[in-house]
Amino acid sequence: MNGWGYKYPEQSPRRSGLLPTGDGHELYFEEYGSHGAIPVVEIHGGPGVGSIPEYHRFFDPDRYRLLMYDQRGSGRSLPPGELRNNTTQHLVADLELLREMLDVKRWVVTGWSWGTALALAYAQAHPARVLAIVLRGAWTAREEESTWFSSGLRNFFPDIFDKIETDLTDLPDEKKLKELVRMAADETLPPQVRETAACDYSRYELYACYLEATEEQVRHDLSAGPQLPIARIGDHFRKHRWFLGENQLWNELVRITHIPCTLIHGRYDIVALPRTSYELHKAWPGSELIIAPRSGHMSSEPGMAEAMTAVMDKLAGTLA
Repeated sequence: MNGWGYKYPEQSPRRSGLLPTGDGHELYFEEYGSHGAIPVVEIHGGPGVGSIPEYHRFFDPDRYRLLMYDQRGSGRSLPPGELRNNTTQHLVADLELLREMLDVKRWVVTGWSWGTALALAYAQAHPARVLAIVLRGAWTAREEESTWFSSGLRNFFPDIFDKIETDLTDLPDEKKLKELVRMAADETLPPQVRETAACDYSRYELYACYLEATEEQVRHDLSAGPQLPIARIGDHFRKHRWFLGENQLWNELVRITHIPCTLIHGRYDIVALPRTSYELHKAWPGSELIIAPRSGHMSSEPGMAEAMTAVMDKLAGTLA
């Protein structure tokens, strides 16, 4: 779906498996490309969404050794939806565990949406391990960014609540998203009721993510797997303010501004606003900012996919 912006063909992973973390989690991972090529890790959004397999098509398989993985409790990692030992600090440590599994000293770090915040947190903790950073739809866990989803999006998508299955007719729009999350987290409710509420929450977000979302596209994305783990993990991180201090990623930016950075943002991304990438660019000497026209939040949209591939192709030439 929406894959016409990809340059490289679909591949099967060279290897895949589960990596135990030692504290109750197992991380699902897939490796693509060439073993001796430039190592790169792709960090997915959410928290809780899981990796999007088609995103391996951003990377030239002859020039990159790509690792894609699912964060704790997400996607195919085990146990699904697990909240214990699941914090930003744990996720940063997991990236080091994955790097050591690949047996590489340094790698390129790429991320999308929430994955950009995690990429920044990881780079700030381990700057010597990062060759370059590429961020798509940057989001940095500031309070204004966190509240925008629940307060700002309904100005653009007031009709999406008419498309959900959960009956919330007695609630004002400003309370509906919180109620869907509450229902998804309520273990006293029947499992199907909780999953439906989680699907409705994801449905709202997906309509906002695409520049021109269709019901077919939204249903395709929802069919990727259960939505309850996504709702659980997202709520867990929101309640704990993403396990980051306010402005933490900005206050420690000086630790990584020597690392080459490219920021790619959809012009009409209203989930993670382009202003964040613009401000990062202004605060990061030597960084490059690319605004993809006619693009929203999803990296699979043609403008975003083409921009990401062009950036990775250029970076491969530079690092070679």
